[in-house]
Amino acid sequence: MDNQLSRRRYCAIDLLKCIACIGVIIIHVASLGFSSYGVRHINWVACTAYECLVRSSVPVFFMCTGALLLDPAHSMPPKKLFFRYFLRMLLVLLFWAFLYMLYFIAGAGVLYGTYVPGSFSSGVKDVLTFHHHFHLYYLQILLIIYIFLPMLRAFVSAADRKLLGYAILVWFVLGILFPFLNTFSFFSSNLEGIPAQYPISMTYSSFGYCLLGYWMRTANIQKKDAKRWLCVYLLGFAVTFGVTVAVSFKNWAAYDAMLESMSPGVAVMAAGLFGLVFALCSEKDAMPRAARFSKASFCIYLVHHFYVMAFRTVGLNVYLCSSLISVPLVSALVLLCSLITYWLLSKIPKFNRYFI
Repeated sequence: MDNQLSRRRYCAIDLLKCIACIGVIIIHVASLGFSSYGVRHINWVACTAYECLVRSSVPVFFMCTGALLLDPAHSMPPKKLFFRYFLRMLLVLLFWAFLYMLYFIAGAGVLYGTYVPGSFSSGVKDVLTFHHHFHLYYLQILLIIYIFLPMLRAFVSAADRKLLGYAILVWFVLGILFPFLNTFSFFSSNLEGIPAQYPISMTYSSFGYCLLGYWMRTANIQKKDAKRWLCVYLLGFAVTFGVTVAVSFKNWAAYDAMLESMSPGVAVMAAGLFGLVFALCSEKDAMPRAARFSKASFCIYLVHHFYVMAFRTVGLNVYLCSSLISVPLVSALVLLCSLITYWLLSKIPKFNRYFI
């Protein structure tokens, strides 16, 4: 019975990784419309709706990490943690940061026929000092998670569900609500001294998503709970989309504070989606297609932004037609190209083990 429950839990994790992977692509495709269309334009509203629907994608990735790596039943000696996780992730980060750096140098040469002297050496310096393409911030945070993983695992192993729930509540208050309130001038301007240091930074707040992922994975969520978790997700979406649109309309400028990974609405959406998928997978032992896609999801995450940026330069973007159609259409094209790239790279000996 324990093995059967384990398979169902991994089935849910596989499906969540698939959803989150597609969601990240949609975010990066729709972001152009969110930042460039005039507020109140129907295409801006469509791009914003797409953005809000999938904004929990990166938090869900963190939750999946916690659900898997915080399990005390799985051995995680320091040697395994350092070589299999931390060192490999550092290698992956530096390698892909270097490729993105080359992409921008080559792009400037191809599109504008220019090459800034010293740009390559400057780019190498940026790679080595962690001034990377913004898309790679997820990998940078994973490095910190891996460093703290032994302490997190020790806490999870010793804590009962009440203490774990208390830790998650503290995280939500100091890592989600407090930083969000601090974005408003009437709050931040009056917050001084030690209390101003209470909020947990985004990097360390990701630990909370890991704890939440493990807590929900072990919560024995059943199929009958699906509607409840769907309502949680829809509540998070309503808050995220509603506040974003309302404030943007009021200020006649795109308001993006609600779209941050550590905002309240996004956190609620992440919990709702996580619970919903676990509920739907509670009676499933295997999903082979989801498992195969999940295996490719990390590579897709790494390479998809090359295609997003390249397609934008040739007109395959949100301006192609109505955003209601262009966002899913371009996202599907990016996904297809990324899957093909994964298939090609996975055929290279050793490459699939160390770099994707």
